[in-house]
Amino acid sequence: MNDTAPAPRATFRQWETVTLDRMDGAVVQTRCHTVALFRSASGGIIGIVNGVICPAARAVDILRGADTRTVTAEKLEPAPTDATGAAA
Repeated sequence: MNDTAPAPRATFRQWETVTLDRMDGAVVQTRCHTVALFRSASGGIIGIVNGVICPAARAVDILRGADTRTVTAEKLEPAPTDATGAAA
């Protein structure tokens, strides 16, 4: 049987990232960031980089450019319930 129930969405997720800056193939700088994205009560996405609130686009750009990304924290929405109150 196929399970068609949607997976719960994350309301918060945090990563540790490492970005290696290279020049002529040699690593000249290593940048480390703590990046978090969370869903506000209105449904918008808010970014946090190294503890400072920023546009979500900046946080996503750091995640996309990172050489390594490690999820360090995550909070999921509660599981949906059916009419009887049982988790679906």
